[in-house]
Amino acid sequence: MNSKIKELLSNTLLFTIANMGSKIMVFLMVPLYTAVLTTNEYGIADMVQTTATMLIPILTAMIAEAVLRFCFLKEYSSNEVVSIGIRTTLWGTFCGTLLSICFLFVPFFKELGLYVLFIPVLFASNSMMNLFHKYCRGTNRVKISATAGLLSTFVLILLNLFFLLVLKIGILGYLMAYALGDFAAIIYMAIKGNSFEAYTPTRNIELKKEMLKYSIPLVPNSLSWWALSSVNRYVMLAWLGVSAVGIYSATLRIPSILTVLCDIFAQAWLLSALKGYGSDESKRFIRSMHNKYFALLILLTAGIILLAYPLAKILLSGEFSKYWWVTPYLFISVFFGALVGFLGSIFSSERKNTMQFVSTMIGAIVSILITVLFLNQYGVAVVAISTMVGYYVIWLIRRLAVNKFLDVGVSTFNTTLQVLILTVESIFVGKGFFLLAIGCFLILIVLNYKELMSIVCFASREIKNLKHRKKW
Repeated sequence: MNSKIKELLSNTLLFTIANMGSKIMVFLMVPLYTAVLTTNEYGIADMVQTTATMLIPILTAMIAEAVLRFCFLKEYSSNEVVSIGIRTTLWGTFCGTLLSICFLFVPFFKELGLYVLFIPVLFASNSMMNLFHKYCRGTNRVKISATAGLLSTFVLILLNLFFLLVLKIGILGYLMAYALGDFAAIIYMAIKGNSFEAYTPTRNIELKKEMLKYSIPLVPNSLSWWALSSVNRYVMLAWLGVSAVGIYSATLRIPSILTVLCDIFAQAWLLSALKGYGSDESKRFIRSMHNKYFALLILLTAGIILLAYPLAKILLSGEFSKYWWVTPYLFISVFFGALVGFLGSIFSSERKNTMQFVSTMIGAIVSILITVLFLNQYGVAVVAISTMVGYYVIWLIRRLAVNKFLDVGVSTFNTTLQVLILTVESIFVGKGFFLLAIGCFLILIVLNYKELMSIVCFASREIKNLKHRKKW
């Protein structure tokens, strides 16, 4: 098991190098966005990105996920696998372009204007970048994927500064920077990952059927995730206007620091979970990692919630900052999203994707219903709370269902109890009762003390071994 832990830590370190520095830099760009862009402009840019994200799973059939999974299977050629992925993504881009032109004539998208035409551009850049990331990871070229992530962010930041501060072209520059950053990563991975050489025009129909058989069931699940995180924005656009979308989207940027940390682990964890899944050793490994992951994650979430107010004051400007107090609930949503992703890796390993779709769809429906019922009465805050509740519903369904395959450790009751403490802490932070919020944090430390000590002991042992090897 130690070798699996070390492999997981090694991959986590690689993704940390690629994501931590780069994503933190993007996180620190939020003050620039909120200072340079108006709430209307930020809302328009967010709706363009959100719509492109919605179209990707539909028009690519989630083929990138199949590329990752099938590259791990030795009976298939990785060259044929990625070739099928590239052709499917290009067809999706073509269809997305035609669809976006149609959006110009839809009254609902009137507020977005000609920026609707950026939807296929972001579709192409994001979907192809995701495909090449999955191909590199599936062929054990994690370093190339990690370096591409750094390159993409460097280009994004550089172009944001140039377009927004020097040329001062607002939304146009913001959207162009995101697209060009993705394309820079695509070119790098295509060259370093030999994707051009790997591409073959030969059409393996049977392999394509197998890949689509795996990936298509993931489409409804992905759309459900999109519905959970994004449909509420369309409700806000229709009822409260594009400015409300801009305010909420900017506020949502603050929890992205926690999202980054969770994504780093999730990317490395998926690689570890897919390898050798099914053995008794792998099940013990999953249980052990779930317990440790939960302990670290809930304490990290509780700690960042304590910093919600100063973070908002630093990162948000003017009208963007008035809803800072909803960010703790968004942090809890990220926490649940990370747990849901962990359980999702088990369903992926079991090739049981139906449960992922069912659970996510139910959570999305619950979230949307809460928003529709209470948005007019309570405003933007309802969206944050409804998202949190939706994530809890998804986690609860998956947590109960995963018991059919293995016992992942932390009980449903224990998790719910600790999340209630997190919620109380969030209320205290929003009301300014910081001493009481710190009390909640200390209670969570006590509840997770055993796992924390286990992590500390493991880290101390590895540090001692490292020092011993250096001496020799």
